[in-house]
Amino acid sequence: MEKKQKIAIQGNQGSFHHVVANQYFTSEFSLIACYTFEDMLMSLLNNVADL
Repeated sequence: MEKKQKIAIQGNQGSFHHVVANQYFTSEFSLIACYTFEDMLMSLLNNVADL
């Protein structure tokens, strides 16, 4: 069984970034919604998100 990737986006579920992530990533993924660009980068640097 494949591990779900954790994808960080700036915005919430239903945002443009979420729509694009759904179109780009073909496998299932866990969404990590970040309020700011800095929050998104910190989730990557702190290994909370994979991408």
